[in-house]
Amino acid sequence: MAKGLDNDQARLMTDPLVGLNKLRIGSAHIGNPALESTFKMMGASAIPQTPRESWNLCVDSVTVCLNSIAGALQV
Repeated sequence: MAKGLDNDQARLMTDPLVGLNKLRIGSAHIGNPALESTFKMMGASAIPQTPRESWNLCVDSVTVCLNSIAGALQV
């Protein structure tokens, strides 16, 4: 794996991007309890209660993810 990351580290770092894609696919069912594991990929302990909380979680999680990737690429 590039820049000294093993597969597990890379997967953990990119989990929020995978979660965001899963939420995009499941957006018609956003209150569905089956999406709890997807929200956990993004760092939530439970499904957010409102669409705004979901949006904030997504934005924050993806921002941290992209910053982590950028930091790993600079090493």
